[in-house]
Amino acid sequence: MKIVFVCNEYPPYVISGGIGVFTLTMAHGLVECGHDVTVLGYGKNSGEWSDGDVRIVILPESTIRKIAWFINRRRLYRWLKQRAQAGQIDIIEIPEYQGMLPFRFPWCPVVVRLHTPFVAERQIIRMLEKRTLAMHRNWIAVSDWIGRETQKKFGLSSSSMSVVYNPVNSCEQQQGEALAGLPKNFVLYAGTVSDRKGAFVLAEAGRLFLDKNSDLHLVYIGSLIIENGRRADETIRQILGKKLVNRVHFTGPVHHDVVIACMKRARVFAFPSKLEAFGLVPVEAMTCGVPVVYSTLHAGPEVIDDGVTGLLADPYSPADVAMNVMRLLDDASFAAQLSKNALKAVKERFSLQKSVDKTICFYKSVIFGKKIIPK
Repeated sequence: MKIVFVCNEYPPYVISGGIGVFTLTMAHGLVECGHDVTVLGYGKNSGEWSDGDVRIVILPESTIRKIAWFINRRRLYRWLKQRAQAGQIDIIEIPEYQGMLPFRFPWCPVVVRLHTPFVAERQIIRMLEKRTLAMHRNWIAVSDWIGRETQKKFGLSSSSMSVVYNPVNSCEQQQGEALAGLPKNFVLYAGTVSDRKGAFVLAEAGRLFLDKNSDLHLVYIGSLIIENGRRADETIRQILGKKLVNRVHFTGPVHHDVVIACMKRARVFAFPSKLEAFGLVPVEAMTCGVPVVYSTLHAGPEVIDDGVTGLLADPYSPADVAMNVMRLLDDASFAAQLSKNALKAVKERFSLQKSVDKTICFYKSVIFGKKIIPK
């Protein structure tokens, strides 16, 4: 099968982040199963090259004020149209994020994967996302929750929809080295450092669990967002106060394999996100053998079986987040059992092969017009 993924976040140009990491993982998984995969986007680093057997095509990005959004999407459309008409594409997959293909496309099927629950701030982007979903009604949702939420948010329904959890590679395949200077004993957060992702409530919780563990540190990996005129690290340092501020560390964004290496060294991985469609990072932490504290909201219960494969905490309650982190810190045997259970669950529910098989079955059902059940 000849497959094109539309993605503007393919590594290394975005060195950590959900859609880009997903696309890289899925593209290579499909190639290993014998499919032909191209990743198409636009950006400053335009050109064509190969990432192993995955073909990467980056079109020139327009920056013309007020009309760049149209020019860039039109370039994608024309590139796809030319290849589809020539029989070089069997199916196209696009994210709903940013509304990359808001045009009718009759030359081959288009599948939209629902990745994000966030509502775009710019009105034009919200319009493009809704139009993309309206034009292409075959959807893959990365969780049952995001499927329901997308239909509610945009007032649209799909022609056909399948829930396919994001895949994760075994951490044994990642060969990166942890950052130099990491403390020996730390709780780790990885992702965009923002209130919406739970970074600030974790800092509030940190006032409790750091105070009770004098040798424990809190490490944040990820980009620092500016909110209410202040950068995230400044807000977190203020939350922790003078007594604890020397035990919080910010690395900024790092390469994905480095994140994995840092996970392997952490005592606990905590990600009490307030809004998450799936949460690939907690699942990656599960593969690394580190016990995980995730969120009770949205897709959290689909990812973590509370008390079995990890712990779920109320992301609006610092006390609940702290209690769950301390439960793992204080009971090593319980934490180890959760990690063991999590590794088994990842293999059964979130393996790359399972995600590839379900994706290909959905592609075939779209192309041939009949439901196909994965083996």
